[in-house]
Amino acid sequence: MPHLRLYAVPEEAAVAASETLLPKLAEIVDCPLDYFTLQLVNSTFYSAGKKVCGEPYIDVHWFAREQAVQDKFAACVQEFFLPYFSGQDITCVFTTLEGKDYYENGVHY
Repeated sequence: MPHLRLYAVPEEAAVAASETLLPKLAEIVDCPLDYFTLQLVNSTFYSAGKKVCGEPYIDVHWFAREQAVQDKFAACVQEFFLPYFSGQDITCVFTTLEGKDYYENGVHY
């Protein structure tokens, strides 16, 4: 934990993120690299009745961290993905989970 879900991100960016971004994020949150999950979500976007290219969206699910840590994490994500998306907004959204709501092997944290 944390879990990162990537939307409207090319596969090569996801592969590169798994190699270079995740170690940086692990350092920022001070947790082992193998606690992270990175998922590329294949999705289709629509606007005005037509299929469109979506803008990159990084959905982060994690346990609460201090605001300064979250800000540093988001800045690191932005810096990593910026070369892949010239001129596009890159959205990073955090969903904070509570230990009582997170189960692994049937046991909550």
